[in-house]
Amino acid sequence: MMLLTRQRYKRPRSMRLALLLSLYAWPVLAHSEKLYVIVNPTSGVEQLSKNEVVNIYMGRDQTLTRQLTALPIDINAEFPEKGLFYQRLINRDIAEVNSYWVRVMFSGNASPPREVDNYERVKSLIRNNQSTIAYVPEAVLNQLTPEDYKVVYVLNP
Repeated sequence: MMLLTRQRYKRPRSMRLALLLSLYAWPVLAHSEKLYVIVNPTSGVEQLSKNEVVNIYMGRDQTLTRQLTALPIDINAEFPEKGLFYQRLINRDIAEVNSYWVRVMFSGNASPPREVDNYERVKSLIRNNQSTIAYVPEAVLNQLTPEDYKVVYVLNP
């Protein structure tokens, strides 16, 4: 009597290597995306420098224009864009940014950007509030109509 044994299926070595490389490439591809700093088009802001964006997001400057107090929006830390934003903007990770805000809030000098849980809320705030400033990836930017926002700064990979 012949015993039938089940052979374990093995993927070809090249397929395993391709799968492994794609897993390592995913973070690189995600980090290669541009982030756009946007405002409401009626805010009167045409363009911001990197220093101006840093000052607004780090609580050093609370004005968007002479007439408008800035309302900076942060996406929840569960989204990788938040880490990318601060890494590209000030070369700091989320833990360092949170530590900074603990010190600043303790001194009573400023408040951190308002944090929202999803990009639908970001889009709504940009559309409906002249003072709002936010950062979004290109995929979210493409969901907005051009009348809803104005790009004032781009953070390249």
